[in-house]
Order: sequence, then C-alpha cells, then structure tokens
Amino acid sequence: VGDSEDIDRMRRSQRKEFLMTTYTGASLKEPDTFEEAMNCPQWAEAALSEAAQLWDLGVIEEVEYDPKEHRRVITSKWVWKLKRGADGSIAKWKARITARGFQPALPDFDVFATVARLESFRLLMTIAILFGKHIATDDVKGAFLKASVPDDMPIYVEPPPGLQSRSRNGRRVIWKLKKALYGLKEAPKLWQEELKALMLAQHFKQMKSDPSVFVKRDAQKDEFLIVATWVDDLFIVGDEKLMRNFRQELHRSFGCQDQEEIDTVREYLGIRISKTKWGVALDQEARIIALTSMMETLIGNQRLTKGKSTPLRVGQELRRPMNPNDGNDTYPLYKSAVASVLYLSRCTRPDISFAAAVLSRALDRPSAEHWAALKHLICYLHRTKGYRLWIRKEPTAKKCAEVKLKISQRVLNMEVFADSSWANGDQRKSIGGHVFMIGENLVAWQSKQQSLLAASSAEAEYIQAAEAVKEVRFYRQQIAELGFNLGGPTILHEDNEACIAIATRGEQFRPRTKHFDLRIHMVRDACSRGQVSLTHVGTEDQLADPLTKSLPRETLDRHRKSWGLLTIEEIESLESND
Repeated sequence: VGDSEDIDRMRRSQRKEFLMTTYTGASLKEPDTFEEAMNCPQWAEAALSEAAQLWDLGVIEEVEYDPKEHRRVITSKWVWKLKRGADGSIAKWKARITARGFQPALPDFDVFATVARLESFRLLMTIAILFGKHIATDDVKGAFLKASVPDDMPIYVEPPPGLQSRSRNGRRVIWKLKKALYGLKEAPKLWQEELKALMLAQHFKQMKSDPSVFVKRDAQKDEFLIVATWVDDLFIVGDEKLMRNFRQELHRSFGCQDQEEIDTVREYLGIRISKTKWGVALDQEARIIALTSMMETLIGNQRLTKGKSTPLRVGQELRRPMNPNDGNDTYPLYKSAVASVLYLSRCTRPDISFAAAVLSRALDRPSAEHWAALKHLICYLHRTKGYRLWIRKEPTAKKCAEVKLKISQRVLNMEVFADSSWANGDQRKSIGGHVFMIGENLVAWQSKQQSLLAASSAEAEYIQAAEAVKEVRFYRQQIAELGFNLGGPTILHEDNEACIAIATRGEQFRPRTKHFDLRIHMVRDACSRGQVSLTHVGTEDQLADPLTKSLPRETLDRHRKSWGLLTIEEIESLESND
C-alpha cells in the first residue's frame, strides 16, 4: 500500500483538506476532542504540521490490516498542549500524535530510560560559572520520531481521527512504525540508545555515576565539553570550539528547535536562568504564579496571595489522620498541588523542602489540617516568588590568589552540612536533612524521614551522617569522572558532638552503640579512608537545620541567605559591594 507515490500524494492531499476545514476563532483552552481542536486555526495548523512530520521523517509506513499477521495493533490519539516559556507566555501550540501504550508493544524489550539528575544540572552550572566556561541548551525537535525501531520487532499502530483511511480494495489501513512514536513505552529507551550512539561516535564518554551525562576532553588543548540529557533537552557546558562543533553535528543528525546562541540561555526544564554580574540566578516564578492561580480557582476562588513569612507554622507537626481522606474527597487536587510543590523544592527552592516532604506523607489521606498547611505554604510561595538561587564566582579581593590556583588545578572543594531532628510524628521517626556546597554555591539538598528508628538524638544524627556519606561518595565519583580534583577529604559539618565521637572513636562507645545498624557505620569507614572529615559546627551555623523542622522567619532568612537563595535586589546589592 505504501509503495505507491501517487497514492501517498493523494492521501496526503485528502488529509490536508480534511484537517484544514471548518475551524473558526482561537481559544487558549486545550481541546478535549479532535473535532473541538479543528475549530481553532492554531490547533489545526499544529495538527497539520505534526501529520506532515511523520511522513517527512519516515516514521510510518502504511500497510493493509491483516487480522492474522497484525494481532497486536496499538491505538493512537491526538494530544494537545500549550507549551509555555519560563515567564508563563505561550511559546508554542503543540499537537502530538501519540500511541496509547498501555501495554508494551515489544514484550521482551527493556523500556527503562534514565534522565540526568537535577543535582547534575546545578553542578554543571556551578562548574561553568566557577571556571568561566560557556553554557548552551538544545531541544531536539520530535526526538522520539528519530529513534529507529528494530526491523525484527515490528510495531503496528491504528491511525488517530482525521488520518484514518482505507486502501483501494476497501481494507483498513494501519501504520507500521519505522521510527518510535510518542506514547510508546519503548520510545524513551529507543531514543536514548539513538542519542547515546551519536555521543559515543563523537568520542564522548558516558558517566557511570549519572548515565545521562556525557563528557568529552581534549587533553592537548586542556578543553572539555559536558552534556547532560533530559530526554530531548540537552544542557551543554564547556569550551566554545568543542561546543560549536558538537551542536553542528547534533543539528545535522537530529535537527534542533531554534538553536540559541552560546551563553544566551534563558530557560531549562521550566527553570528561568537570568545572568547577573557574577553568575546566574535560577527561579521558577511563573510556575509559582500558575500554581497559586490554579489552587485559587479549584478551591472556590479563595485568595491565596496573603503573604506568609514561613513555609509552615513554627513548630507545627502534621499527623496522619486515622481515616483515609478524613471526609475530604478532593485528595486528587491535593496530590497535584503537592507534586508541583515537590518539583519546586527539588529545583530551586530548598527553603520549602521540609514542608513539601511533610505534606507528601499524606497523599492518600489529607486531613483538613494538611489542607490548611498546603494553603499556608502556597501563600508563602506567592510572597517569596521572587527568590532566586544564585550561583556565582568565588569572592575576589582577599581570595584572589587562592581562587586562581583552584581554577588552574581544577579543584572543587565540597562541604556538606548534615542535621537531624529526633522522634517526630506518629511513627517517632526522625527527619534528617543535608546540604552540599561547592564554594559558596548550593548544589544539592534533601529533607527526608529516616527509615530507621533512632533511640537517641546522637543515633539520629549518626544515621543522617551516614545518608550524607552516601551522597558524598556519589558526588566524589561524579566530580572525578568530570575531570576535576577534590582537594582532599570532604568536610562534613555536624552539630552533635556525640555523633562525631562515635564516628571517630567508635570503640569507646561500643556498649552504647552495639545496636546500631551496620549500614550506618559507613561514616566511620569513610573517615578512616580519608574521604570525609567530620567537624563540629554550632547550631546557629548548621545550614541543614531548616530541612529538619519549621523555623522562625529570622532564622530561616539567615540560612537561605547562606544558601544563596536571594531576591534580585539582594543579589545586586552583594555584587555592587564585591
């Protein structure tokens, strides 16, 4: 069926005529049906572009349906999406033909595909700023449509509304996929393998610590290029010549959407990137505004713009209700809002990590108290929507010689702060947190309930130190793979002297620590190997403290400034004084 160019041309003409009929007026609402979409010229144009792309890229081949041969045929549908920029404005009207991949099309195919960690994104951004390297992003247009399907594993798809047809003898026509289609469970893995093949052909090395990050070095010129991949979004850091050559090859192989000039990055993964005098500032103000607006609409136009000074009320402890939902049938909205808050807390807002972690423990049974706490948090986010995570160069002045030496030797000094509360909530499990700093830049953080029950505050601190050591080992491996030096053991700041004593002089405390889980003794092992050096820090200087409890506004403000979470006015003031 698909071998005749005349038939192909005729069908394309018929489909274009069908897709471009009967639409009037434009709407900012994403349509629910194909017929509704055809009433809007922007959506109709987007549908036409998507359909044409499938043929232009050789994604599909039309075949006559044979019930004996084509026993597994996956249905498909249209998906309509308004893609918005970091400032909330409409960037694109996107129509996508997707497979309804409820079941794997290739039963024996491994569908797991990785994406780069958000911590890797912040680490690469920090490297670029500290060492004066260039930054760029690329978005591969229709990435999944460029991933080849194995010839020995055919996939058949039913065309969506508007593209269904019959052959000359009246048989139903279906699609045989030559390339992957969005919606297939196998599509992310197929695309990842396609991209990986290109990276390896360009002499990149895939990192073991984060398989979605690739590194290329030119030892003779002392240059490097690092690429982090998030499906079809690429974040690139390195030297200009290597970067330009790679982007040209990427565009030649896959095509990219409106490639921006180097060092003009404005957005990545919904995170706005603003250049400042001494670095960059990351924020998600548009997402916070959208979250506030959505919640106000869905809970009955209740205003959530009244400012709150802390993420949760000071000292507040939320307990899980005895009965699921506690009489509240709106828990899907609660889940959606908490998911948005969690994403904010992972990307650019460490100050809400504790609150987000606490709220996420009641996803299946939010009580009225949890709802009140969520509204309180959204009010706080709205008041502080201008906060930006500042990544900057080392201070100049008195450290000038030291900074130049670090740059020449590619040294990244990492410091970790670990802290824990004790016996929280109904289960009496402690809440631990840690932050990772490179220079004065916050790279990673976490707030999480501990899985082990601690019998004392010292044990809770020791458990959290062990969690921090796990992350230390990961980042030490990652930094070494990237080609940078660590400059000695990683300093782990603890405010509990008993925890430090157990880690460094463990045998003296054996009668009181004999019940400790063997896993947490990795702290002692890391200290003996020279990977970690434990030092005492006062509670007032413990940067991980806001990740373990709800603090007063003055204390929280002091810590978030130490993290580099600042308003644009505070950033400009610091830059003018340096």
